[in-house]
Amino acid sequence: NFIEENLVFIMNMYYSLTIILVFLGLASGFVVYSKNQSAAGFFIVSNVFMVGGVTIYAISEWGLLPLNFFTKNSIMIGSVIEMIILSSGIAYKIKQISDEKIELLRATTAHKQQLNVALVEGEKYERKRIADELHDSVGAHLSLLKNHVIRKLGNDDEFTEEIDMLSQEVREISHKLLPSTLSIL
Repeated sequence: NFIEENLVFIMNMYYSLTIILVFLGLASGFVVYSKNQSAAGFFIVSNVFMVGGVTIYAISEWGLLPLNFFTKNSIMIGSVIEMIILSSGIAYKIKQISDEKIELLRATTAHKQQLNVALVEGEKYERKRIADELHDSVGAHLSLLKNHVIRKLGNDDEFTEEIDMLSQEVREISHKLLPSTLSIL
C-alpha cells in the first residue's frame, strides 16, 4: 500500500512537472513568435496539442475524467498531432530559407551585372582616354618633329617619310583603341 501510494504520488508529480515544462515551452514559443519568427507559430500550435494530450491524460488519471480509448491514449494522440504540425513547420522553414536563398541569388546576379556594366564602361572610358592622348599628344609631337626636321634638314624624304609612317601608325592605333560606338561618331 505504501509503495502504491508513493507510486501514485510520483506519477502525479511527473504529470504535473510535464504540464509545467510543456507550458514553459509554450511560453518560450510565444516569446520567439513575438520576435517576428513566424515558424514559431507551428511550435506553439503543436505544443497546444501536446499540452492538451498530457492534461487530458493527467486529469483522467486523477479520476476527473472517465477512462476510455481517447483519455488512455491522449498523450499518444497529442504527440502524433504535434509531430504532424512540427513536420509542417519544418517544411515551412525549409521553404522560407529556400526563398531567401533564391532572392539572395537574384540580388547577387543583379549586382554582378551592375559590376560588369561598370567594368565595360570603365574600359571604354580608358580606351577613349588613351586613344585621345595618342592622337592629340603623340600625334601633335610627331607633326612638330616633322616640321622641325624639314626646317633643319630641308625636305629630306627619308626622315619625313619615317615620321609620316609613324604618325599614320599612331593614328591607326588610336582609332583601333576607340570603342566601336565612339568611332562611328
